[in-house]
Amino acid sequence: MHAGPRWLWLAVGVAFSASIVELSRHALALPYDRISFLLASVLLIRIALLSQGAPRSPRAGVLLLAAAAFLQFAAILGDLSTFGRASVALAVIALARLTGRPSLQGALVALWLVPIPISVVEVVREPLENSGAAIIAVLSSAFGAPAEAVGPVVRSGSTILELRVSDTGLYIGYALSLVGWYAAARRDEPLARCAASALRYGLLAVPVALAGLVLASLVLVVGKSGGAVRTLLDHVVPALVVLAALLHVELGLRRRAR
Repeated sequence: MHAGPRWLWLAVGVAFSASIVELSRHALALPYDRISFLLASVLLIRIALLSQGAPRSPRAGVLLLAAAAFLQFAAILGDLSTFGRASVALAVIALARLTGRPSLQGALVALWLVPIPISVVEVVREPLENSGAAIIAVLSSAFGAPAEAVGPVVRSGSTILELRVSDTGLYIGYALSLVGWYAAARRDEPLARCAASALRYGLLAVPVALAGLVLASLVLVVGKSGGAVRTLLDHVVPALVVLAALLHVELGLRRRAR
């Protein structure tokens, strides 16, 4: 990257520092937002370093940067953190349009820096949590550890587990869709194919979530505490699944390059 674009990125980073700091604090504080934020940050840097350059679009870049500045201004004045977080992603895309690096497909990885809006999560929270708890109760009982589910809470003997929406595959699906988009962007696929790839990878969260609930049931069966199940669902399953998907993509890209 030449000195000009580098200084432009630095200047915009300083200008949007308030939103960047707020976004980082929010995402890193929550395990289910942390994985997609860190993954998007790493993949965005990687795809920018590997980019061979793309046609610039100065007009679009300026318009997007102005929109990002407006969102940050609105976030500061109205205490609207969602606007501030979105402004960071929009600023990255704007700079990519201005500098030609990375391509638009690669720059859109920045969208995954922004956590799933709480308003969206609240719509699906109750049905997902209740369904997941019911599945764990049925599986635990089938495996020999009688359990019952009341709403999102599963009771098996003295063990109590409260299921969270993050245990049901929503956030894993979000992270996996990022991996799918990244895979297509690295192959310089058009936007429609990038979106299709993101959708395919994101849907893998359904069997992954079911497998996680089966593992949680087995942990309850062997008499482990709810804390052990929580560690499994919060950290172990998401990390292993996303790393496996990313490894699969990177190996596929290397084979393709030969």
